[in-house]
Amino acid sequence: MARDDIDKEIAELRARVEQLAQERRARESGEPPTVDPDSVPTGDPDTPEGTNPEDVENTEEVSDAETEGPTIVDHIRDLIKNLDEELQETKPLTLLGVFALGLLVGRLTAK
Repeated sequence: MARDDIDKEIAELRARVEQLAQERRARESGEPPTVDPDSVPTGDPDTPEGTNPEDVENTEEVSDAETEGPTIVDHIRDLIKNLDEELQETKPLTLLGVFALGLLVGRLTAK
């Protein structure tokens, strides 16, 4: 980013912070908030400048379709459920043996 762009963005952010501070003070005092018409952004804040709003809507439809299938969280949940079932079915002596073997191998390879 160029220095001018950064300065412009900082000025916009400061104006937005001041506006939010005024709104907060107005809420706390019970007065209606005052809005500076120059500080109100034009257009949709979720739509980046230079994009067609229809394209953004189409993108949202595609991303909704992608999330309908199983997610990573679902796969992890299934894995944990399956591991829990396996641990319940496994004999305790086998689990202790595997734990001891892992402890022994860990100690031998740490040196």
